[in-house]
Amino acid sequence: MLKTFKNPTGSIQGKYILQASVYNPNKFDISMVNCTGTFKYKSTVIGRFTIDNTHKVNGKQKEFIVPAGSVGDILFVADLDVGISSAAYMYADYFYYNDLMLKVKTETYVGVMAGSSDEISYHTFYSLPEETIELSGFDDSICKCKLNN
Repeated sequence: MLKTFKNPTGSIQGKYILQASVYNPNKFDISMVNCTGTFKYKSTVIGRFTIDNTHKVNGKQKEFIVPAGSVGDILFVADLDVGISSAAYMYADYFYYNDLMLKVKTETYVGVMAGSSDEISYHTFYSLPEETIELSGFDDSICKCKLNN
């Protein structure tokens, strides 16, 4: 988490660093040109994010490319703005009912790199179906940092 504060309008705001894994099953490289999305709790939008096509590697801007047949990871910042009543319900869902779920809706422009050049051959647009993320049950089986030790 980068920063959290309560604003005068009665909501809790925060910037969170998240990681997205992008799977490319194709036989050609892709570049995620622009990606936007929203987070919903129940039916209320509580956050937004934008991922552009560059990220920092060793302090330098580098285009985000996912090679053919592989998975690429990218970090991005999500801006959350949760009303006080929604925050209270989210707290109860997480700590008392062990049942906190958010919906994520994503739209992205993808550049396809067909041929031998490192340049984008054409662009396409994807609107992914709304996905549910379960936040209550934490599975650390693939995590290198064992929290229970």
